[in-house]
Amino acid sequence: MQGRYGIDALGRFLIYSVMIFSLLNLLFGSLILFTLDLAIWSYAFYRVFSKDIYKRSMENNRYLNFKACISGKIKRFFNRFRQGGNASGDGSDECGQKFRSKCNSFSGKCYDDTYKVFKCPKCRQKLRVPRGKGKIMITCRRCQYEFIKRT
Repeated sequence: MQGRYGIDALGRFLIYSVMIFSLLNLLFGSLILFTLDLAIWSYAFYRVFSKDIYKRSMENNRYLNFKACISGKIKRFFNRFRQGGNASGDGSDECGQKFRSKCNSFSGKCYDDTYKVFKCPKCRQKLRVPRGKGKIMITCRRCQYEFIKRT
């Protein structure tokens, strides 16, 4: 079908979730599961046959960014145990310092709280600097512009 969006990663996820909800509905016979199954199935077909390709691709990009962010958090969580970190599960590393990660859903990149990201006032390059150092002189790697910021 020419001019239709077709199936992408979000569409596959929706179809797999429909299959899971259908199996659960067969086992438990719930009206809520049937309604949820029907709603997801309708949305999946709407996305596949949609002619608004730009909106569907933006939805898919948001889904992929969210998926990358969540999978990155899960990988960091399990890598912490493999690398000999603190296995207490309270979110602290071997030094006892708390760490959290923030995900930027727009760009899909995850940053932890040990760094702060600034933009160069001259060329708008993103620069990552360590937190907790007070006022520091930051030099842009792209344009060599120097400016002072508090971390």
